[in-house]
Amino acid sequence: MERVLERGRREDFYAMLNLYGLRGVKEALKEVPYMNDRDMNFACHTFGLKKEDLKCYKNKLLRQQHFNS
Repeated sequence: MERVLERGRREDFYAMLNLYGLRGVKEALKEVPYMNDRDMNFACHTFGLKKEDLKCYKNKLLRQQHFNS
């Protein structure tokens, strides 16, 4: 799913939704370990997710804290 968000075309996006369903995509996106900021914002906006619910957002915050300490 992260590859579809990063590199997929519109047809790939719709195929992903047809295959996994809206609920399945939302749950899987919460567990993606890394997404760039653009894809993270797109996923949150499109699927009504909060950044705080995403594993990739939590990992990003941990990396920033590690480098700032």
